[in-house]
Amino acid sequence: MGILRSSKLCRDFEPEEVMAFEALAARREVPDGHLLLDLGRPNGSVFVIEQGAVVVERQGPKGPLAVAELGPGETFGEMSFLDHEPATARVLAHGETTLIELSHEMLEELLEDHPRLWGKVWRNVARVLKERLIHSNELFERHVDVAKLDPKELDVRSGGGAD
Repeated sequence: MGILRSSKLCRDFEPEEVMAFEALAARREVPDGHLLLDLGRPNGSVFVIEQGAVVVERQGPKGPLAVAELGPGETFGEMSFLDHEPATARVLAHGETTLIELSHEMLEELLEDHPRLWGKVWRNVARVLKERLIHSNELFERHVDVAKLDPKELDVRSGGGAD
């Protein structure tokens, strides 16, 4: 599981912390096309891609739309893992793929045995989500004419669309 050392999920981990994380995490090998997360379905894990790739799809006006391809060292599943809400995207293996999976149950074990490391994991999940939000904001600014939007739709305090 050497890819963990360079993954964003394990950023700033000491070598012994990576070893503790590796001891709890599970390795999964999946075939091409395997459905890992389904839009609207619960997800209880965060994943690091060890080998291979995944395709992230969102529902477009004419059906599924590939919005990202992720490769070794990258993570997915953080949003639904964070709040126990249904997944906001569909994720499929693109070719044979090996994943490192951290479930909520594994995270609870980490809290009991390595509370400092547990805090680092959550901080790193927040960092990954921040990076994705910055990227989304950049795309939004590049492709949306904000002047044409209702200011109520831009109110991030309420999730937008306040009536």
